Amino acid sequence: MEIGKAVKWVFLCVVCNLSAQNNYSVDFAIHTQSTENIKINETSFGADYTKTFHSKYRIENELKFNSKNINYFNTDISNSSTVYNEVKNKFVFNYFKSDKIDVNFKLEPYITSENNLKISDLDLLGELNIDFILSSNKKLTIGASRNNFFGKTMVLPIFSYYYEYDKKVNLNIGFPESKLSYSNNSRNVFSIKNAFNGSIYNLENTSKSLALNSTKSSFSQLTTSIEYKRNMDSNWFVNFKVGYDFNREYLLLDSNYKTTYDFGIKDGCQFGLTIKYKH
Repeated sequence: MEIGKAVKWVFLCVVCNLSAQNNYSVDFAIHTQSTENIKINETSFGADYTKTFHSKYRIENELKFNSKNINYFNTDISNSSTVYNEVKNKFVFNYFKSDKIDVNFKLEPYITSENNLKISDLDLLGELNIDFILSSNKKLTIGASRNNFFGKTMVLPIFSYYYEYDKKVNLNIGFPESKLSYSNNSRNVFSIKNAFNGSIYNLENTSKSLALNSTKSSFSQLTTSIEYKRNMDSNWFVNFKVGYDFNREYLLLDSNYKTTYDFGIKDGCQFGLTIKYKH
């Protein structure tokens, strides 16, 4: 599947989703990471809808396209670039079993590849977790997830403890993400977040020239960030993000996830901007 066709497919699915639901949102985001030898620029757009049935069931569907452009300098392949593309569809089902227990299921088929997106690159992530509601302001979540947090597809346990101190301050501690949020009014939210995140892309011949037995590229890092979310009005939201990536890696892997080439990128800062419209 060519990139242009993939984008058209995403757009058509977005239109179908939006026309079929009343509760929806669309977003556009840009993100940049820069080190002494590589600069990564990302652009993404997506749409999601949410619907609740009989107060006990809720479904959410998010369709997103992401393009990652990498420019190299001070490396063996200086003055060149690589483009990675991704299309994913995340479906979430929530079952509010009782006042004390919620069951959450997530299924996320996705296609990632260098340059051209192909249906043969389809893979699947997912998650199952249970929320134990301890009180009106405390919640414990335990589950398992098939994910790419560490730049490899694996099944890992997930957990979090949520505590709402008051209407302005709440804390969520766990894996793969922890966050402390403060809201001084109904329009502003300030957050400090720590998160493990990664991604995998199937390779074409361009990157395979660096290591002939490579089949995938892998990105992973631990990101600590400060975020500011502003509610411009009842529909428009803007999110600013500045952070620092630790243990950042960009690798080429073989079919057994063994490293065939290490780009040796350094830890560094990242910046992001997201604009969202909710209805």
